[in-house]
Amino acid sequence: MDAGPRSRSRGAEFVVNYDRIAREVMKVADFKGGGVEALIDSVGEPLIYRGLCDLIRLLKDSNSIRLVSLETHGLGFTERRASTLAECGLDRINLSLDAVDEKTGKILTGSPAYNTRRIMEAARYAAERGLWILLTPVWVPGYNDEEIPKLIEFAKGLPEDGKPHIAIQKYEAHRHGRWPPGVKRWSWRRFHAELKKLEDKYGMKLSLGSKDLDITEARELPKPYQIGEYVDLYIISPGWRSNEALAITRRGDRLISVVGLSKVIEGRLRARIIRNADNIYLAKPVTHVY
Repeated sequence: MDAGPRSRSRGAEFVVNYDRIAREVMKVADFKGGGVEALIDSVGEPLIYRGLCDLIRLLKDSNSIRLVSLETHGLGFTERRASTLAECGLDRINLSLDAVDEKTGKILTGSPAYNTRRIMEAARYAAERGLWILLTPVWVPGYNDEEIPKLIEFAKGLPEDGKPHIAIQKYEAHRHGRWPPGVKRWSWRRFHAELKKLEDKYGMKLSLGSKDLDITEARELPKPYQIGEYVDLYIISPGWRSNEALAITRRGDRLISVVGLSKVIEGRLRARIIRNADNIYLAKPVTHVY
């Protein structure tokens, strides 16, 4: 995503108390009937969250959560940090390492401080101490073509425990994400064809499915608000992006991002729901704030 100090669109940053996060996650896990994986992720870097270990411990205490995982690009990931995460009870680290070459890593992350060697050393150290390391590189055509085989070799060298250690992702041009200059997006057919070539070369499964990661379907949370529906909201805060605001519904049952605002002012307004996929709501205002 377009995050970090060089962001072109970010309007605000948020830090939520770990106990509140855990409480809400456990409500959803209980609703789904247990056996849930809790993935700790954010538009920023989860490793800098001060309450990370407390959050992991609270989630691990829940009978409805079977596994706690963490998504990270690896900035700040060290052997010491790996030991701490293992002690906290973390089960898996999804490591978004896109290159072995340090220069390429800096280009793809947009960070001059990115140190691929240190991150790989920490990953190997963590794997040797029982943490499940799953590399999740994004294959960006024209940028890290030569790095993907290196990452496969690194994954093959991690302790053999019967679990997958690399899940290569297809590059997609997201509206609010980073757009590397000159990159040409592959079709899914081309992507899977390239993965097949590497599977044949390395004798390793690279096209992972839901069974490989023990993912099963569970019942979906009800959607109380439908696309096109008009709702009465109360704006409580600026939103993540510069033209957004966060608002709560009259019943207080959902947080909704209101987009297309020229100015964020606390108060009531009426809006129309334009998105509700995965219970993530977007709305456009139809009245002024009052």
